[in-house]
Amino acid sequence: MKYCMSCGSKMKEEAEFCEKCGTKFGKVKKKKTILSIIIVLITAGTVMGGLFIFGILGDKKYELDVYEALAYARLRVAEATSAYNGLGSMSTEDFKLLGNMVKKYDSNSEWFSGYSNYYSRTADTDKYDVTYLCNENYCAKFVTEDIEHGSYKLIEYTFETSREKGYRIYIVNSTD
Repeated sequence: MKYCMSCGSKMKEEAEFCEKCGTKFGKVKKKKTILSIIIVLITAGTVMGGLFIFGILGDKKYELDVYEALAYARLRVAEATSAYNGLGSMSTEDFKLLGNMVKKYDSNSEWFSGYSNYYSRTADTDKYDVTYLCNENYCAKFVTEDIEHGSYKLIEYTFETSREKGYRIYIVNSTD
């Protein structure tokens, strides 16, 4: 049995109008409900999408492009070379690429300026590559995930005060 939502009178199941007060029911009510549900879903989807884009929900991973991945790999090679023979170096272009990568990851992040002595060290975990590029006072900490051979995602970047330096890295002009 169906009852009128306005006056409470009993109605026939197939009735579209209340015989007592004239209130419309049936298909008109369903259309409004469906439209309301669609609007709520679109709004919720837009809000959730925005939250993911701005990194509030989900992980804030940034997939490095080919040049950034090469610059990051060269930093790790420079550290290994320096650990082996003290002559690890990377180009000014790679150094700038790392700085640009940081700004893409987080436009508020800090990067080095006005320093000439750099050092590097790693503290890898089972899951992530952790590389530090340091000067006398600060370290840029890169936490990356190797998603496939030679392709990385930047998981975390921080710029922090540090006294632990690592191996000396020389920044050389690309034309040298």
